[in-house]
Amino acid sequence: CGRLKSNSGGAGRVHRSCMCSYLNIDDPYHVCKRVNVTTLDFLMQHAMVSDDDINSKIASNPNFPLNSKNARINKMFLQKQRTMFRSILRHPYTTHPINNAFHGIDFGSAGMISYTAETVYDGLTKKEKETVEELTRSLLDEHR
Repeated sequence: CGRLKSNSGGAGRVHRSCMCSYLNIDDPYHVCKRVNVTTLDFLMQHAMVSDDDINSKIASNPNFPLNSKNARINKMFLQKQRTMFRSILRHPYTTHPINNAFHGIDFGSAGMISYTAETVYDGLTKKEKETVEELTRSLLDEHR
């Protein structure tokens, strides 16, 4: 999932959807602050910029001839910026900058349940959906 190992004591957060750290995990009055997925995606995108991407960006700018001082300064800036985004991902987000199959999936309890239900339910025929509806309705009616 891209998260750093948490059992070594260096993890900034305990859960992928919450910014709760190990310092607050035992505090029953701690209010969880949800991870802002937009911010995390922004950081990931900028942390995963490759050297080739940086070189292409510099080469495509007509204001900086390839071996000019300004081109080298811009390249160093973009590399330092990438390092900064990687550092922010590491602390406090406790995340590696990687592409993975789970990108875009909300792992909060409601999000995961909704995603799973949608995936399974959409693959059923109309008759199968009616059968599932009948079976689950009786189970859910008992808990109202």
